[in-house]
Amino acid sequence: MRSNLPLLSAFLLGSWLCAQTWTQTSLPPLTSPGPRRAGAMAFDGAGPTPRLLLHGGLYASPSTLLDETWVYAGGWQLLTPTSAMPGRWGHQLVRDTLRNRLVTFGGRSPTITAFAADTWRWTGTGWLQIQTAHAPAPRYLYGMCYDALRDRIVLYGGRTVYASPADTWEFDGTDWQQRQPANSPGPRQEMVMAHDTSRGVTVLFGGFREPTSLLLGDTWEYDGTDWLETSPPNSPSPRYRCAFAYDSRRQRIVVYGGYDGAQILDDTLEYGGSAWVVTATSGGSPHATEMYAAYDPVRTRTVTFGGVGTVFSNQTFEYLGAATAQFGPFGQGCPTSAGVPALTAAALPRLGQSCAFEVAGLPLSTGVVIVAMGLTHTTWNGSPLPQSLASFGLQGCSLAVAPDALLAAVAVGGSASFGFAVPNQASLANLSLYLQAFAPDALAPNGMGGISRAGRATLGS
Repeated sequence: MRSNLPLLSAFLLGSWLCAQTWTQTSLPPLTSPGPRRAGAMAFDGAGPTPRLLLHGGLYASPSTLLDETWVYAGGWQLLTPTSAMPGRWGHQLVRDTLRNRLVTFGGRSPTITAFAADTWRWTGTGWLQIQTAHAPAPRYLYGMCYDALRDRIVLYGGRTVYASPADTWEFDGTDWQQRQPANSPGPRQEMVMAHDTSRGVTVLFGGFREPTSLLLGDTWEYDGTDWLETSPPNSPSPRYRCAFAYDSRRQRIVVYGGYDGAQILDDTLEYGGSAWVVTATSGGSPHATEMYAAYDPVRTRTVTFGGVGTVFSNQTFEYLGAATAQFGPFGQGCPTSAGVPALTAAALPRLGQSCAFEVAGLPLSTGVVIVAMGLTHTTWNGSPLPQSLASFGLQGCSLAVAPDALLAAVAVGGSASFGFAVPNQASLANLSLYLQAFAPDALAPNGMGGISRAGRATLGS
């Protein structure tokens, strides 16, 4: 494998070893939105200048529904859209990267107490309604994100007029379709929900189940077919109303604050698919519920604005984060006679150190495991991944990573270990390597063998 590491140099991401702290930006009062909560913010790449775009929310004293559109790129500016969208709150705003536009749905609109089921897009200069043949029931406080690999906006749950649904919907840019996954995270609202593009899964955490007043602290992943509860180590305490964003440069979800039923929280957590990691215990806004939050890929930082704590806030904070090593599984495996092999990281990949991986749950008869390693999980030989391996006799199995390199690992007693040295090269920090293991087994259901779920290893400092 070491001979293949120079191949990574073509994909260098640059070096940015940043402190894991929040910084409040210092702006004159007149250059930022007024204090507000429960609106929406996302990165806008369609305008003349790439920036974050903020819309709507609620203002206090007296309670006022807002329809303002602001942009932020280190400083705030109020826009006058060429076409307007009614004010709303409790909605989400996500970026459709294929069409380079922002999309929102529903929320409480056009009054503070009304429920909406309309779909709108931001064109770069104004708001336009998308007329759809189907739509989720009117709701607010739902989860929504854009799955760039499948070109679908995914919406889950929220609060309707009469209920807390547990439904999954997808929007293809033209119409909404309800999906029917076999498993579901259950009814909830005000949860964390973001798409981890580097692993190709939508991640959902926490939330609040209003009918039973239940705080939730579970973690689920959705691959476009079904929801899977992951139960990762070091899961955060149950909470809702958190600020969150997907950091595409460091390839992890950043979560800040929220409410645990007794107090407003101010910790910062990150999730890359394996375990939750606390990266800062304080430092962000003290008004850390119902904040606006988004990741700015141009300025490479997570930004939060506003929210509510003891008072409504109009503070702006920025978070960089550090390059920490991580490993996270994704995709589907297929079984040997002993079940689906489990690929895990025994020693995370850190610059200048040796990393180690293990493939466990193998049949005792397995002598050698073949590991595919590559720099992408999206395409191979010009075709999209995952790719069915049925033509190779591996019925029910799929290749989920590009096999840029292959490694044979000896199996002993039902497990196999392998590893390699990571160069001490700062520019490799945050680069991802994708792995998947094949275990030959004549007694497997397909008569050939089984394949593990794929894994993404992110190189850390």
